[in-house]
Amino acid sequence: MTGFTNKVLHLRAEAQGSAPVANITIEVQVDFTGAAGHRGDNMFMEPWSTLTAVSVPVGGYAFYIFPTGFSAHWVRVVASADCNCTAQFTYTA
Repeated sequence: MTGFTNKVLHLRAEAQGSAPVANITIEVQVDFTGAAGHRGDNMFMEPWSTLTAVSVPVGGYAFYIFPTGFSAHWVRVVASADCNCTAQFTYTA
């Protein structure tokens, strides 16, 4: 995510399974150091940081605009329920 001034995350979600849900919450997690999910010198897993949560209507669309100049090495999205989710990032200078 580094090297771009403007970033937008576009999200779509379709529910899976029989439980009816109106919205899926997508948690946006970032790795500021590039080490999240890796064992460090002390043999513990480096944590991911939760940036925000976005509510996506099932069958619908939502977006998140990152703060201008925001920077992190990695980003991942985690859904609150089983779903088919599409996450598309748009970066511009």
